[in-house]
Amino acid sequence: MINDFSEGFVKCGHAMLYYRSYGDGVPLIMLHGNMQSAKLFHKQLVFFTDTCPVITIDSRGHGKSSHGKKRLSINLTAEDIITVMNELGIEKAAFIGFSDGANIALKIACHHPHNVLAMILIGANTKADGLKSFIRIPAKIGYAFLRCFSFFSFFNRMAQKLSLIVNSPNISQDHLDAIRIPSLFIAGSRDVIKEEHTKHIAEQVSSSKLYIVKDGGHNLLKQKPDEINEVMKKFLQDVFSNRKND
Repeated sequence: MINDFSEGFVKCGHAMLYYRSYGDGVPLIMLHGNMQSAKLFHKQLVFFTDTCPVITIDSRGHGKSSHGKKRLSINLTAEDIITVMNELGIEKAAFIGFSDGANIALKIACHHPHNVLAMILIGANTKADGLKSFIRIPAKIGYAFLRCFSFFSFFNRMAQKLSLIVNSPNISQDHLDAIRIPSLFIAGSRDVIKEEHTKHIAEQVSSSKLYIVKDGGHNLLKQKPDEINEVMKKFLQDVFSNRKND
C-alpha cells in the first residue's frame, strides 16, 4: 500500500540519499528526472505498490537528498544508486527511469548489468544532440549564464543540473550494443527527444521493445499515466513470468 513504507538516508561519499521502500522482495526502483524528485511517481506508486515491492530514490542534489562535494554527473548518480542498493541488501532490481532517470538506468545497465533485472526507459537519450533544438539551445544558454555566477553556491548547483542536459549522458554505441537486459523504451510522438534517436537506441539494445505514445509529450507519467502504467505492467509481468520459467 502507498501509505505503508519505510524511509531513510544512505551515505554516498559526502552526500546523503533519501529513499522510500514499499514492501519486501525483488523491487522495482523508480528514478526521476532532472530538477525533480520521487514525488513524480505518485500515480505509479498508487498503481504498483499493491502488486510489487517498490523503492524510490531522490537523486543526489534533488528532493530530500543532499548534493555533497562532488560535481553532478550521470555516472556519479548511477554509482549512488548502486550504493543505495548495496546498503539495502538489494542484489538485483527492475528499474523505471524517466528522462535523466532513464539515462541513469542505462548507465547502471552498462556498468553493473548483474544488478539489473529489467529496465523501463521513458524519454531516454544517449547524447545531448538526441534532444530537439528548442530544448537543447535554451539549456545551453541557461548553462552559460549560470556558470558566470557559479561562485554562488545556488547558481553553481543549478549549472551542474543543466550540465546534465547540455553535456550528458554520453553513452557509447559499444555500451549500448553490450546491453543484454530486457528493456522497454517509451517516448511520446511529441517528445523533446528526437523520435529517430529513441528508435536508434531501441534498435541497438537487444531484447528491447519500443512503445511510442500517440500525441504524447515528454512527461508521459503525468500526461498519460493510465496508458503508461498498463504498458509498464504488461512488460514487467512478462519479464517476471519468463524469469520464473528459466
